[in-house]
Amino acid sequence: MTRPASRSEGLTGRLRDLGADVETRPTISLEPPSDPGPARRAVSELDRYDWILFTSANGVKFFQALVAKLHAEDFRIHAAIGAIGPATARELERSGHRPSVVAEDARSEGLARSLADKVRPGERVLVVRPEVARPILLDALGEIGARVDAVAFYRNVPAPDVRALAAEVCADRFDVVILTSPSTVQHLLGAAQGWADDVRAALGRTRLVAIGPVTARAIEQAGLTPASVAAQPTDEAISQAVRSLFD
Repeated sequence: MTRPASRSEGLTGRLRDLGADVETRPTISLEPPSDPGPARRAVSELDRYDWILFTSANGVKFFQALVAKLHAEDFRIHAAIGAIGPATARELERSGHRPSVVAEDARSEGLARSLADKVRPGERVLVVRPEVARPILLDALGEIGARVDAVAFYRNVPAPDVRALAAEVCADRFDVVILTSPSTVQHLLGAAQGWADDVRAALGRTRLVAIGPVTARAIEQAGLTPASVAAQPTDEAISQAVRSLFD
């Protein structure tokens, strides 16, 4: 599994209950953005926003860490809050924030649909996101007429041992590989400089499980075929996608 260990306990337990021998081997690490200035400015001026939208649970963590640095302990967000899915909503609630909108479809498309009749023209919206992200949500908000600040609060970088993992993939160590974002695909192939074709061929011999359709498209764009795609990016749905390979 290519998800970080800190976010894998529930899924790992489900897979082990199914009899799987699970290894958690992240391909990405999360770091502050290359330029932290925009995030700091956004957090220092939160009262000017009508909406704050979170596109991942990781975004919540980096946002909350910055809020803790720049504001008093009893600071409260007055803007309406939107979450891209249940996992992001849970992270917000753990941080003391209750989202008013939670997209059941945990993709940019789903959050855009959930906000279509709620965000008003002229409202100011902060989108908390990674350094590289799809423009779908921003385009939808722009069509509404919202004033949008899309701000990077973190970035994905290759995990320190991703090259070693690529070598193990080439050695056919794994029967199933769960890929949890487009970045996990890109970093796994990108780590194998000079022998990416070997990694791609080895992944082609492996049953690939995608956390959702966006990751499935990234797998296909890499010239590979997902064996199964989770219906939702939840532990239950991912474990069901793995189980379907053996039914």
